[in-house]
Amino acid sequence: MEWKNLNDETPIGMERVLVCDTYFREVRILVYNDYDECWDTEDGDDYYCNLDRCQYWMSLPQYID
Repeated sequence: MEWKNLNDETPIGMERVLVCDTYFREVRILVYNDYDECWDTEDGDDYYCNLDRCQYWMSLPQYID
């Protein structure tokens, strides 16, 4: 898996993805909100931050049973 730059490719709307949070300098799971053009909390319910704060993202790995 490789990090993707938000300027080059965006997640599908309301997709849960891993992001690099530059403010807290950690990796988080957030939801890409294409309608409001922001990152929402992991449950997709509330605004978390502007898109430019988490410029790099990647899809979540698939669960293996």
